[in-house]
Amino acid sequence: MTTAEHEPREPVRQVWHFALLALVGFMVIACLALSGRAPLLTSFNNVAPAGPVPAGIVPDYGDDWSVIIHRSDWNARAATLLGRTGEGNPLRMGWVVREWSFLGLPLFATRQGDLAVFKEDSYGYRLAGLTEDQRAAIERRGGPGWFPFWRHCWGWIAVAAVAVFAWAELRWQARRRAVLGIM
Repeated sequence: MTTAEHEPREPVRQVWHFALLALVGFMVIACLALSGRAPLLTSFNNVAPAGPVPAGIVPDYGDDWSVIIHRSDWNARAATLLGRTGEGNPLRMGWVVREWSFLGLPLFATRQGDLAVFKEDSYGYRLAGLTEDQRAAIERRGGPGWFPFWRHCWGWIAVAAVAVFAWAELRWQARRRAVLGIM
């Protein structure tokens, strides 16, 4: 027997976890291409929809909208291409939120104020506040529903995928060192 036969062989390289990096790369590229979010770590205002406005509670404000928030979920070209401009949508309720994103991926959001009414157009969201009587009437009819936190934190899927990649790579490296006797 030669000494080459007694030498330990390096284990077969496992590459399944590199698919996670491909998924993260696809997510980042798609977000940067389709969303209106900045590529760096940023915070900005956004709107978190809470559902339709109950009938008879809030009048149509016409052109008297107090706040305008730029749409960050879709950039203008992508929204037009996908038919997501918001034109013709009915009035909806929602909260103004402060959203943080990195590489176009939404990471976290906090509510900035009370429930408001908004309508969408090609630019973004046009908001008007609710009076105490209107808020009380909405609460009597079942309230606005849940704050859609998941809509503003799904970017953590990419962070989790990178963490699983790192764990799998370190685990394979540890097995390789054990088989080769490198400790």
